Amino acid sequence: MNKIFGLGLVLVLCGSLTACGNKMNVEKIDEYKKQEDDITSYYNKTHDMIEDVKENTNVIWESDDKDEQEEAYIKISDNTEVINEYSRELKKISLDKLQDFHNYMVEYKGTTQSEEDYNFIKINYNYLMTKRRLAYLDKMISYYDDGSLRADECIMIDDIATLSNVVVSEEGRVEKNLKDLQFELDEEYGLDSESLYELERKMYRFKENDEEY
Repeated sequence: MNKIFGLGLVLVLCGSLTACGNKMNVEKIDEYKKQEDDITSYYNKTHDMIEDVKENTNVIWESDDKDEQEEAYIKISDNTEVINEYSRELKKISLDKLQDFHNYMVEYKGTTQSEEDYNFIKINYNYLMTKRRLAYLDKMISYYDDGSLRADECIMIDDIATLSNVVVSEEGRVEKNLKDLQFELDEEYGLDSESLYELERKMYRFKENDEEY
């Protein structure tokens, strides 16, 4: 009787966890898919936001029309709420759980481990790059905190916009000021450009070799 009860308890526990043998239920799979869709959306939208801040900065610096300058400034300031929203949502996402999700997709979808490894590397890259762009946006907007904008601050905003689309390595051939800027922003915002660069290399090797690492 005790043995039967023990077996029943195990079955109940497995059912309550909905994950005997590391299986995921449909709701959990849909949740992870939505998280990855959100990451991709944030990745694309933050690129557009940085371009908008850059363009509106040029308007403020080049235009003599006060109304036009004020309109451009409002557009720049409006990004702050979105930055905070995206940052909050990213904090809710666990990359470790997304990696487990992709490992499970090999069984669930019948894809290869190599394909799912690449899919996770790509979403990992988009996640980290989005965090980087959100930090860069915060830095760009901060130059307006004192209500004015100097020429050197305009140049800095332009450099940050350029850096938002590239990851500089130590051995890379790029202007020293961009290398220094990347290091400074990594330090200020706790970013990890080295990990981003490694993910870029992994994606490149995957496309070149089309095989598991």
